[in-house]
Amino acid sequence: FVCDQTYRGTSAGSEPENIAITNKLRALVPDQRGPGDTDPAPITATGVYQNIHTVVPVNLYTWGWTSTRMPNYAETNNIAAHMAALNAGGNGYPYGSIIDQLYPVDGGSIDWAYGELGMAAFSTELSGQDFLPSYSCIDNPGCGSSLGIWPENRGMLLYLAKIARTPYLTSHGPDANTVLTNPASVSQGVPSQLTASINFAWSNNAFSQNVGAAEYYIDTPPWAGGIAIPMNGTLNSPTVPVNATINTASLSVGRHVIFVRGRGVNDFQGFQTWGPISAAFLDVTGGTATLLSAASRVTHGSAGTFEIAMPLTSTSGVEDRVASTYTAVFNFDGPVTSGQVQLISGTATVGAVTFSGNSMTAAITGVTSAEIVTLRALNINGDGLPHGDVPFGFLAADANANRVVDKPDQQQIKGQVNQPVTSANFRSDVNADGQIKTTDANLVKTNKGNSIP
Repeated sequence: FVCDQTYRGTSAGSEPENIAITNKLRALVPDQRGPGDTDPAPITATGVYQNIHTVVPVNLYTWGWTSTRMPNYAETNNIAAHMAALNAGGNGYPYGSIIDQLYPVDGGSIDWAYGELGMAAFSTELSGQDFLPSYSCIDNPGCGSSLGIWPENRGMLLYLAKIARTPYLTSHGPDANTVLTNPASVSQGVPSQLTASINFAWSNNAFSQNVGAAEYYIDTPPWAGGIAIPMNGTLNSPTVPVNATINTASLSVGRHVIFVRGRGVNDFQGFQTWGPISAAFLDVTGGTATLLSAASRVTHGSAGTFEIAMPLTSTSGVEDRVASTYTAVFNFDGPVTSGQVQLISGTATVGAVTFSGNSMTAAITGVTSAEIVTLRALNINGDGLPHGDVPFGFLAADANANRVVDKPDQQQIKGQVNQPVTSANFRSDVNADGQIKTTDANLVKTNKGNSIP
């Protein structure tokens, strides 16, 4: 009946939606298998077709119209096992043919995609407990999903995207997991360490074997003619950590993509069993970063954050504020994503180091009320070099920065009592509480006579 939810149309593929889908698939994927039900697609066949609806949940593959196994059953079933394997990023759903998992279905789109074109074809029925699950359950736990429908299926969909070029052959290979470059940003000519894990050991993998090799490519993947660079590892098990040192001397300044893949020790039908690729970014910066300026930063309650400049050479600046933690700020002429701050002289403890844009900051604690602390910025973006020893002068209550605590400091502070704290008078807020009070002036008495050279 034409208004029925399961109306089949006037003939096979007669509906406009179906016509659009089949025309698009035929334009993208060639016919790769013979006309017979038992004709297999070649191991090198290309293309993955995936449709998604609700609400079982289950990962389904062909056939739907017969209980006879499809010709490419071994590879198709192994792909479905990966789609489901939680320890491979899968969705945890049951998997199998339509007729085995649900009921007989003829004329289904995945039977057509495989039967006509030889594509690896799947239909995932999502969780959600309803044909129209609540929108709030897409990204968040609920509707029977402990993660949310999208997080639950993200890894499964990424895997299908990665293997789509040659799904049957690639299903014989291992995953490349946790691909990392360290540092992820380096100056040109400074090496970066590449690490990854090559893994066959996920649940129900019928093609598991020992890892035979791993390699990486810079910017151009293997299917586009990229040059393979071998990675190191002890190749004697189904899961192997691998590593390599990336030489950046000849890499252009900018962002690069590092592709990694592994293969098994055994071939299949004359083909090496390379698995899907994973990748990481590597940013190469132009030359060595130059330190331009430094400062001591303190937050004054609700009044805001203010900095006192610390000259890079010669006489230090004077930090007169009393705080449990100071933030040492180092500004460079380019982006900074890694680096270190080292105590060279004075009494202080260097804490957490963070990065934002062209700046590196370090938490400084444990300073005394009158001293010069020298801090070294080094190993910026992994270059292994020092970038300057900066003297930070600390002299509590030296509001006028003349390097001695005396009566003029007290007079300056008293002249600002009850005034709002601004960039013009924040030095008078000695205790950095966001208010200028007589308590700030009293700190001059406490520290009177202290000085720094």
